[in-house]
Amino acid sequence: MVRKFYRWLRHLIMARSGLEPADAYVLSRSGRPVRDDRALAIPLPNLTGSLLPVLRQFINGYGWGKTCLLVSESRQVQSELALLYPDVSFKVTDYFPDLMQGGADILWDVCETPPPSLRKGSFDSILCQALLEHVIAPAQAIQHCLELLVPGGHLYIMTHTPSFHYHGYPKDYVRFHTDYFEDLPGYMARSAGLTVELVELYAKGGAVYACYERVDHPSPALNPPYN
Repeated sequence: MVRKFYRWLRHLIMARSGLEPADAYVLSRSGRPVRDDRALAIPLPNLTGSLLPVLRQFINGYGWGKTCLLVSESRQVQSELALLYPDVSFKVTDYFPDLMQGGADILWDVCETPPPSLRKGSFDSILCQALLEHVIAPAQAIQHCLELLVPGGHLYIMTHTPSFHYHGYPKDYVRFHTDYFEDLPGYMARSAGLTVELVELYAKGGAVYACYERVDHPSPALNPPYN
């Protein structure tokens, strides 16, 4: 309860300083409403304690597909999700598997080139929850994940905005504004030749969530932001 209060207070200070939106910031291709309601979370044995509710709603809308890569998760999380989604084949990677029990299928630093066991264009979806703030080169990490997606595949991201507290698991490097995720498709096109669309973006209370779709041809622009 105390931590929740201080998180709220930090967000209030940041919002009044003009450093963070005061209310939820939303971009949506689908126009589906999003509820940041903890009751919608799926409990999981990971550092966030769950598949967070906003990500769950993104996934409900766009799907896991048949193959999903869980980045920076454990086999325990893999097992729990496999019970809930038996038609999905989950593979799990981590670079610090000792942080949580269960280990991983593949040891991988997402800032480095994926190992041969992770082939380009081999996953329908990738989940990257509460990771990007802990990596030294987040744009490179996102590029590597996008390259692993099939055309039409989705990358689901959750990370933190500047009002979120320091949490070194094992290191804590960066925070993100929504501009970063809005401009990322253009950067990926220029730097890596990847065509991706930002189809959902939601930020509120120290967290920012994004869903990217790897595509061959861009779709119409996203709906304008609403608060």
